[in-house]
Amino acid sequence: MRNAGRKIAWSTALVVVVAVVAAGTACTRGSDSTQDSAGKTLNLEQLMPVLVPLSAQPETRFVRGPMTLKQAAEQNAFKPPPSIDFEPEACASYLFDAIGPLDANEGWVQFGSRVHKDHNDNFIQAVATIPGATTNKVLDKVREALSRCKDGTVTLDGKVTGKITYEERTVPDLRGLSTFAITGMTTFSERPGTAEAKLVQTFEMPPDSQLLLGNDQTCVEAVNISTMGNTLILVSESDVNLANQLTMDMFTDLEQALK
Repeated sequence: MRNAGRKIAWSTALVVVVAVVAAGTACTRGSDSTQDSAGKTLNLEQLMPVLVPLSAQPETRFVRGPMTLKQAAEQNAFKPPPSIDFEPEACASYLFDAIGPLDANEGWVQFGSRVHKDHNDNFIQAVATIPGATTNKVLDKVREALSRCKDGTVTLDGKVTGKITYEERTVPDLRGLSTFAITGMTTFSERPGTAEAKLVQTFEMPPDSQLLLGNDQTCVEAVNISTMGNTLILVSESDVNLANQLTMDMFTDLEQALK
């Protein structure tokens, strides 16, 4: 997807994924009775098969994981680099504001970037058990945290500021699964050829990622935050159809794990 503007969407650490896509949600709820019946708590070994094997996904440029959430935290995957500043702070922290530190929970994460002919897009998938949580409780907390980031910005190296935007969207109706669906992007308006434009184009974000910005390219991040009982699934892709498909695949795997 392209236009004359200069827009990016990117994901590196989980905190950055959910940050740049900012706030705004569309909620599809299944039957509460069905969700409540899925109250089984999965351990780390049982959660692993919920991730879709990378061999069953489109080609990747690089990938990190699968790794446990605790391993990811040890590698600083949940902290935004100091060269990135979000305003308000909730734009970077809303998922953690809602459910607490992810590495305090059992779960897995894998992330990287997809290969395309003219650009690369980032992706992330995660699954976690949130002890004592229920579907409605988690989603209501995410909604509340997101409300603090309706008009967000991100500043790179204290020099260039982009606007964080979002759109609500619907997702396939999966019985028993509740999902917040967000399509978001970060837009920079720097004049081509300037030092500011070069900074945006070459800005690096550990671990192993860049903004992946083209002069006339628009990249979007379609993020699905889903819950079933006390299990949380997060999928982020530039392709909304792929994001939805992976969410459905993980939902199917989750149903099997809960049996």
